[in-house]
Amino acid sequence: MKKISLYVMLFVVVYGSIELLANCGLILLKKYVYLDYYPNDVLSERHASAINELIDLKSNNYTIYSSSLGWTIKPNDVSKLYQANAAGIRSTKNYTKIPEKGILRMSSYGDSYTHCDDVSNDETWQIYIENSDAKLEVINFGVGGYGTDQSFLRYLETTNQYKTDYVLIGYMTENLARNVNTFRPFYVPMSGLPLTKPRFLVKNDTLTLIPNYMRKLDEYKNILNNPQGVTRKLGVNDYFYNNGYQSNIFDWSPILRILKIAKKIVKLKFTDNAINKNGIYNENSEAFIVTSKLIDEFYNRVINDGAIPIILVFPHNKDIARYQSNDKKQYLPLIKYFDSKGFKYIDLMDVLGDKDMEELFNGHYSPYANGLVASKILSYIKNIDEYKFVRFKTEKRIID
Repeated sequence: MKKISLYVMLFVVVYGSIELLANCGLILLKKYVYLDYYPNDVLSERHASAINELIDLKSNNYTIYSSSLGWTIKPNDVSKLYQANAAGIRSTKNYTKIPEKGILRMSSYGDSYTHCDDVSNDETWQIYIENSDAKLEVINFGVGGYGTDQSFLRYLETTNQYKTDYVLIGYMTENLARNVNTFRPFYVPMSGLPLTKPRFLVKNDTLTLIPNYMRKLDEYKNILNNPQGVTRKLGVNDYFYNNGYQSNIFDWSPILRILKIAKKIVKLKFTDNAINKNGIYNENSEAFIVTSKLIDEFYNRVINDGAIPIILVFPHNKDIARYQSNDKKQYLPLIKYFDSKGFKYIDLMDVLGDKDMEELFNGHYSPYANGLVASKILSYIKNIDEYKFVRFKTEKRIID
């Protein structure tokens, strides 16, 4: 009995020590790597509160629910920095369907780097372009948090409402991940947007739309009442849900939690379907295949609609830091893909990559960085062959 008691005590001490070390590991991961234990089927109090406000229409957020896009911009809204017009477009003015006489119009679509988060309306790169030439007009259709899929769908919803000469397709280099996500918290657990979104699948080299799961605002009550059941349905086509973990009765154990986190990291970083491999896009991943096909469809649809598409590649702060450190671009495979297709694009690393990081970022791009973006777009457009043709077409449109 003494021997058994000794073994039991030894087991308790060893096991307890391992649990303690695992708990310390969780604390360190959260503090220094910003990794925490977030099961996909658990709705945080913060997210539940945000959803309740959304349902009760008590939220004063600039961003609101959209049945088709997941979320969009509230019409006629004024926040601390942003102002939207009657159509939910970031602008202090409303736009006519046809540009006014002598005006060359560009329409820009994308996420927060197109919307120009963290700067005022008069510090966006769109306004800087407009201020450079009274004959230029740039409509800002950007919406924070969007993937390329939502940007494409927003284009499809608005293209017949606003005739344009150029379409600027904003692509921020992290959009690749968003394009295989259906519920924002699966991908970004601390997201301020606990909302669902549409996404596309590629089947037989054809894009297939998976519509936004929450087709009515009132349906969000279901996720409040049954988070495990609803998240399971939401996760069917979500890359991060399928490579993540769910809660269970043993979650009290730090060992189990840290093992779940480790397993998720291995799945996301080291499998054949990993979004990035060795610091660059994995061309064989679903995310790359879906994204390249999305941009194909977007680009060619713009051409078919009679406008000229230009892809804008927005590097984020980590991209620029990496480039300044080792001259490496994680998104290089996509740039090579654009070259192979003959797409018109602007890699904004060309004008941002050698600048001081503190000058470039104010959360998102600073007014200084937006000025550089505007200058690059202007110089590019004025040097492409179609520029004179579009000028002619614009004047002809006015005459007709």
